[in-house]
Amino acid sequence: MICSNQTELHRAEYEISLLKTLSEVVPAPLRIPSLVSSEVAGQRVRLAMSRLPGITLDHLFTQGEFSTEEAVASARALLQQLAPTMAAISQVTYHRDVNAHNILV
Repeated sequence: MICSNQTELHRAEYEISLLKTLSEVVPAPLRIPSLVSSEVAGQRVRLAMSRLPGITLDHLFTQGEFSTEEAVASARALLQQLAPTMAAISQVTYHRDVNAHNILV
């Protein structure tokens, strides 16, 4: 990405340092992307993260209709899986954009 100002550059550099820290703090088997490589050259920032398997939660929602029982069971299972990951992340930072587009199932 090309940062158009210092604020964007600082955000990108913060994301790089955060990914490095989270990879040390979040224990396996909790799933978060890890930093593979990064490069900052002037206003250009390159960031490569690991790719995790799965589909986004919003994509799953578009695949069909769910009964109330299925929806409740899925929500419960999802929260049981998300809670430990969010607890581990919260030692370092808070995820301000948890939504169906960036949750893999």
